[in-house]
Amino acid sequence: MKSRSAPLFDEAELHNLAGTKVFARGQGYADHGHIALLSFNDSGILAAAFGTSDYTVWLSHSGPEISGHCSCPAFGDSGFCKHMVATALVANESRRQGDDVPDRVGEIAESLARCDRSQLEKLLLQMVASDWRALRSLGFAFGCDWDDDFD
Repeated sequence: MKSRSAPLFDEAELHNLAGTKVFARGQGYADHGHIALLSFNDSGILAAAFGTSDYTVWLSHSGPEISGHCSCPAFGDSGFCKHMVATALVANESRRQGDDVPDRVGEIAESLARCDRSQLEKLLLQMVASDWRALRSLGFAFGCDWDDDFD
């Protein structure tokens, strides 16, 4: 991580975005180890949230402004969710502790840049063959005319 002094995410702004109830639930998630920071770079933080279901969280900030998304239903319904709060709080604590979170997204990007087309196709097809969500996303990205039987 970069500077180890100031928190990455302003907690007052987190509270403002999430509200009291969601902020408290996010604090509980953070306190009980339900967040794994996966990657940190200049663009933001990527994390996994573990609980009843598992979700992917992306957070970034520009000054005090915090933005991001979460794969949970609450984000789609209400916006800023407990997983986003928890990710921000864990990232802040990680920074206070001086922990380094690797830039795994950047490492993957560098590795992908070294692959030829055949290697990329093989990797991608292996991924979508084992994850129906990835298959659906790729189908949508390529405009495949599939009936949506996935839900």
